[in-house]
Parts: sequence; structure tokens; C-alpha cells
Amino acid sequence: MSLSKRLKQLLQEKDTRIGIAAALVIPIIFFLVWMTAYSGVENRIERLSIGLFIEDEQVKKEMVLQMQQATPFDITIYEQFAEAKHALDNKNIMMLIQVPDKFSGQLQAGSTTKIVYWINQANASMTKSLMESSAFRINEQFNKQAFQMSKSAMSFALEQQLPAGNGEQQSIEITAALLQMLDGLKNQSVEAQLEKVNENKAFSANMVPLMVIVSSFVAAMVLNMKLTDAESAIKAQLLREQKDKKSYALNKLAKNKEQLERFEKVGSRYNLFVARQLVLAVVAILASGAVVGLFYSFHIATSVSPIQLYGFQLLLFFSLIVFAQLFVVWLGPLGMVFNIVALSVQLVASGVLVSRELLPAVYEKLSLYLPATYGAEGYFTIVFGGSLSYIQSSSIALAAITILSLLVTAVAPAVKKRY
Repeated sequence: MSLSKRLKQLLQEKDTRIGIAAALVIPIIFFLVWMTAYSGVENRIERLSIGLFIEDEQVKKEMVLQMQQATPFDITIYEQFAEAKHALDNKNIMMLIQVPDKFSGQLQAGSTTKIVYWINQANASMTKSLMESSAFRINEQFNKQAFQMSKSAMSFALEQQLPAGNGEQQSIEITAALLQMLDGLKNQSVEAQLEKVNENKAFSANMVPLMVIVSSFVAAMVLNMKLTDAESAIKAQLLREQKDKKSYALNKLAKNKEQLERFEKVGSRYNLFVARQLVLAVVAILASGAVVGLFYSFHIATSVSPIQLYGFQLLLFFSLIVFAQLFVVWLGPLGMVFNIVALSVQLVASGVLVSRELLPAVYEKLSLYLPATYGAEGYFTIVFGGSLSYIQSSSIALAAITILSLLVTAVAPAVKKRY
């Protein structure tokens, strides 16, 4: 057979056309989702929150006003350090700025002082980098203000020390006093002390939440796609068997409908559905064990026990599997297109790369209904540490998504054509 005929045969196959369409559509989907999500991120920085805990009452009012004017972030004032630290651990704020009680006194005495910047590392990489750069920028503003204060104090002191009279001796004394004051003048009198909360120094740790989510959902997509292909083959076989048995029964001149009804029950509509769920559950159990094994094989530090890690990964993986299954069962091959969209949206909206607060409102709201969002929250706590309440709340959300997805999917066999 000639090449042209082979090419024609190949193009006539449904799978070939689906493959070509996927190759053309997938880049477009990712481009549209990612560009619409990340466009204008820099204009939404004011959605991020930082906290202020100022122990020095002499400068508190002035520093609060200065911070509100100098930073684009939403600022929360705390009266108790424990309350502020709790807010940081629970990600209500991304950074906590602590000003010590002797701040103004040390500046007035001409000595060096410091401001402590607490940054929660259990956040998106972009957010952590933004907070660190903001800490140094804010500290520079404090240094400029402190330098101006020192110059004003020096001018006042110089006026007080000017000797009476005039002449050469007066000039010598003024010069000596000025040089002495300039020698004590510092343009970097405020040091920035960065305290990284929930820190994991391994660079690879930053990639773990993203890696787990992507690998788990891609595995879920492929598994559901191949199970659907297997189901199609089984359905075709069952239909052939039904046809053969009906023909046989008719040829035997069956005298009542009961026998025919019994033949109709071959391949009951829910048999394959239940069998499919059992396969998905077994795969989730085995694959989650493999993921936990890889964690410890590569010495990835975690803040939870192996059992807790396994339990959370199992819940996350199974929720992703049944979420991907929903589209495939209802829409067939077209469901894979929806899963590609779901993959792209989840990578954006999960908050792994960029905090959800910086995304357009539609993605921020959509993230509440996607399993990857809660997978990311849980794995940030698992890898970097922090409040275990995040793992608990994320687990509850994943369980709810799993149950809802199964319920919606379970309706399909009753609605779609019997097989």
C-alpha cells in the first residue's frame, strides 16, 4: 500500500485526530490560563498583609504612619507579640516587623539598634522573596529617617557648643566640635535582623509541593484515560455477548419475558463503575506508599510522622483521581481536554508559585473548589513546618471534594446509556 493511502488511513483514525487536536489545543490552554492569571500580579501586591509589633511607645505612632505611607501592603498593628506570632504561623500575615523597646533611646545615644523581620517560609517562593526584599527596603527607609534625626540632633548640639566671641580660636573650636560629631554620625544605624520562621534550607524543598501536585494529577489523568479505554473494550464485548445470548434465546422460542430480562442484566450499569472505584482506590494506596518512600529515600525533611505523611498523600492522590475521573466519565475523551484545563488552573490557583492573594479574583475564588489548593497548603506545612491546623483543615476540604466528586460521578451510569 502506498504512503498516501497509509497517511489517509492514519488521519481517518479517531485517536489520530484527537492527538493532533490535543497538540494544538494544550499550549493554547496553558498560555491563556497562565497569562490571564499572572498578568498584573505586581499591581495586586497591596493584598498581601504584614504585621507591626512596636514595643517603643515613643516612636510607635510615627512609625506606624511612616509604614502606611512607605509600603503597599495591608498593615495590621499588634499589641501582643504572641498574637502577632500566631498570625504569622497561620499565614494571616506574610511578615512581622518587630521594633524593640529601646529603639529610639539607642538612636539618640548614637549607638546601633536593630529591627527584627520575621518571615514565614511556608509560603510561595515569590512571596518569600518579595518579603525579604521588602524587609531590606523598609529598613533602608528607617536608616534614612534615623540619619536625618541624627543630623538634626547634631546641628542642635553644635549650636549649643558654639563658643562666645570670634576670631581664629573660635573657628578652631567649631571645627573640632564638628569633626567630633561627624565621626559619631552613622548612616546605617538600624540593622535588619531577618528571622525565617518554618525554614527548610534545602533548595529542593521549595519544589516538593509543586512536584507532588503535578505528578499526582498527571498520574490521575493517565490512569483515568486508560481505564476509560479499558471500559470501552469491556462494554463492546458485553454488548456482543448480550446480542449472542438474545439471539440464542429467541431461537429457542423463550416463552416468557423473565429470561430475556435476565439477559438484559448482563453487564449491569454499575458493575463497571464499582470495579473502577476499587481499582482507583488500590492504585492510590500503592502510589501514595511509593511517594512516601521517595520522600525518605531522598532525605526530604518533614514536620510530620511517616503515617501522617502517608495519610495526607493518600487523601490528596485519591481526591485528584476522582476529580479527574468526573470529567472523563461524564464526557468521555472530551473529558481529557477539561482535565488539561483543570491541570493548568490548579497549578496557577494552588498558590505554589504565586500566592493566591496576588491572582485575579476569579482564580482566587476558583481555588477554593480545587484539590490542588489544599494539597499545596498541606505540603507547605509538611515540608516547612507551621501550624498542624493547616493539615487538618486541608484534609477535611480534600475529603469533601472527594465525596462530592464521587457522588456527581455516580449519577453518570444511571443517566447515560445502559451497557
